[in-house]
Amino acid sequence: MTSIDLTELPGQSTLFVDFINGQESIRERFTSSSTEGNISAPRQDVADVILKSMHNVELSMEQESNLEKFRKNALTIVTGQQVGFLGGPLYTLYKIQTAITIAEQLTNKGRTAVPVFWVEDNDHDAKEAAKASIPTKEFGCFDTQAASNIDALLRIPVSDWQFGNDIVNIINNIAEILPEAAHKTDTVTFLNNIYKQGTTWSDAFIQFVHTIFAESGLLIIRASTARLHGLMKPIVQFEMQNKGLLEQSVVKANDSLSTKGYHTQAKPSHINLFLHNESGRHKINNIHGDAGNYAVGPLLYATQELSRLVDSAPERFSPSVLLRPLIQDYILSSHMYIAGPGEVGYLSQLKEAYQAFHISMPVIQQRSSATLLPKRILRFLEKQQLSYSYFFQPWAEVEKKTLATLSGQEVLENINASQQTIHKIFDEVKKSVKTIDATLEPTVGSAERALEKEFETMSKKVNAAIKRRSEQIFSKFRETSTFIFPNAGLQERQLSPIFVLCEVGFDGLRQLLKNIAIQQNTKHHIVEISGEQ
Repeated sequence: MTSIDLTELPGQSTLFVDFINGQESIRERFTSSSTEGNISAPRQDVADVILKSMHNVELSMEQESNLEKFRKNALTIVTGQQVGFLGGPLYTLYKIQTAITIAEQLTNKGRTAVPVFWVEDNDHDAKEAAKASIPTKEFGCFDTQAASNIDALLRIPVSDWQFGNDIVNIINNIAEILPEAAHKTDTVTFLNNIYKQGTTWSDAFIQFVHTIFAESGLLIIRASTARLHGLMKPIVQFEMQNKGLLEQSVVKANDSLSTKGYHTQAKPSHINLFLHNESGRHKINNIHGDAGNYAVGPLLYATQELSRLVDSAPERFSPSVLLRPLIQDYILSSHMYIAGPGEVGYLSQLKEAYQAFHISMPVIQQRSSATLLPKRILRFLEKQQLSYSYFFQPWAEVEKKTLATLSGQEVLENINASQQTIHKIFDEVKKSVKTIDATLEPTVGSAERALEKEFETMSKKVNAAIKRRSEQIFSKFRETSTFIFPNAGLQERQLSPIFVLCEVGFDGLRQLLKNIAIQQNTKHHIVEISGEQ
């Protein structure tokens, strides 16, 4: 395992780079330790919702033990992610394992802690939840999705989505495209077991995550279940009763960040809630010049009507991106949250909001980061003396550079120059033999033509060799690019973990994740994957 600084990765914001480097200008936007807040959800009620959230899986002994610890006010090390097809991108697993590892480290030091995974399935972004990418046999990147009718699912919360009869063909296509590997058969069997017609997307995602992390005691809570069982109600009510408070708090934070030269990521609203109705999930938007009414999709709601609805049917409201962390941390009493670079960005905007809502802001810790490469890719990089950063660019750019180095034009130019030199030599020979015996000139000409044919044969063979060599090496460059920077993005943000499962199986994947999580989390780790994990 080798490592590079996270700051060397492409696309990192100045804010995240400063966060990683411990710059006070951004670190002051976060608490240094979890502070006592005024409100939090009752632990017993939350534990019951965790159980309901995990209704489709059998709890391991470790999970049952951690649930009991949770009931007894253990520290919670939290991370979260929206539902993702085929397990979502790899970084989802890195976030979870980071939370598990930190919880274990705290517990070993005498501070009992449990890892909790918040599944954000109130969201209605069907296209994001449905997509997945995997490397193919041909060294390309295959982009697939969980359903063929994605447009029909728009505005419907993820928690309400079920796989249709097309899921069988989708999984079969994935199985056909996946490269042959030691654990491919077991991986495909696993996929067929969890992705079935009628299964909800949330259930399949939770089963995927549970299969990997059950032995580590991971607790899972669904945002939709928390919403339907009233756990969000106090914060939803507070947001409605104090319209504009979150907005003002974030604007204040944005001003502070902007003066320090940081870009602010998320924009607050007057009411940071979505309303769930018959036509789906809709943002509550204030109407310019009309303080008494709000637009919710195609409908208008008076302020009083929304307030009454919050009191009588709080399960019909879910938070937007800036209110979600406050609700999550109110419900889970989060001691620490494991965040990715994007989350660090918008969480930096919320310190004043946590204070305004009387909720304890958790310690923010960045997740682990890694690129997983088969041994053959690592050997190729070493042989070609190429750095990983060479591939941190779109394939079109790598292709251009590669073609320039693999053309073999210099060899062909040398052959052509040699031919020209031979022709000049034979011209001199012809002149010389004329002075001795003119009848010898045809003999010289025959020798010249014979040699010219030999050069032509040699040129054809060299051309063929260059083409073969170029194709072999070119395909290696293509494969390496697919693994390191698929779809012009970091592997951990693009690829599903199923290609790793095919290579090393579940036990191998678990060990990989553990090995990564104990490394320094200010580094990006390059990790070899093989069947010997």
